[in-house]
Amino acid sequence: MAIDLNRPSLLTPLDDSGTPSGASPTNSQPVSAAATSTIRATLVPNHLRLRFLPKAFGLGHFMEGELSVYGWMQRLSPDYHGGFWQFYTLDNGGFYLAPSAADCAVRDGRSGFAILCEGNGFEGFVSPDAAGIIATAFALNHMLWDGRHHLESAYHALLDYVYGHPEAQLIRGALD
Repeated sequence: MAIDLNRPSLLTPLDDSGTPSGASPTNSQPVSAAATSTIRATLVPNHLRLRFLPKAFGLGHFMEGELSVYGWMQRLSPDYHGGFWQFYTLDNGGFYLAPSAADCAVRDGRSGFAILCEGNGFEGFVSPDAAGIIATAFALNHMLWDGRHHLESAYHALLDYVYGHPEAQLIRGALD
């Protein structure tokens, strides 16, 4: 199942080839989640951004969800000082938000964010994409604990996506 921003329903079934119905192949980033499957992250185009948050978090929870992601990023990264965020849908039904590369720190020639997780002692420097995945996962987990059970499948879909991400080890280290 995938989020289809062009349809009124939150989740859209995949067609026989495993592609979301009506999905565009542009801006897709294939990431191998397992030897037998690929999960694609697709950048939400500008003309669909206003539809993304209500579809992703639910109509009654989209402002809470957006602010929760930004709040978690602020707590987790001393390098984060606000900025523009990209929105991504995953063709397995998940989604995430990621800060723009233009708004991040540069260390040793790499752009990214320091992530410090007091709860598990993790300290690392990750790409804006990985930082967004981490912040989104923390926000979704927090919202689930607060009773927003409609987000459970999106949370698990995001965790499935992590396993095929180039920075999977760092992301999992921050989330464990």
